[in-house]
Amino acid sequence: MPIAKPRLPQIIYEPLPYMYIGIGCCVSYLIDHPGVLTCGALLIFLGISISALRIRYRKQKKNLIKNARIRAMDRNRQREEVDQALAKRKKSAYFPKTEVTPLN
Repeated sequence: MPIAKPRLPQIIYEPLPYMYIGIGCCVSYLIDHPGVLTCGALLIFLGISISALRIRYRKQKKNLIKNARIRAMDRNRQREEVDQALAKRKKSAYFPKTEVTPLN
């Protein structure tokens, strides 16, 4: 059985990239030191990167779900068409067997 990874609560997880960007901006603005400016820029870059990754992942997930639903509807429609064709074939009257007589 796989071990579940610990997850952050959603109330913390969702605003985390915005907090990174905000902290990076505040630190870069308030403290004028090259090392702090670098760390602030990295925090801003990290926040933007995480936001972009989340947006891309959610878009892909939405498209996968939409495509799966479309494929499922297509399969159901094909099954119904096959069932209708089989039902029609069962209902159709077979040609009566005729005897072949030799011509004299």
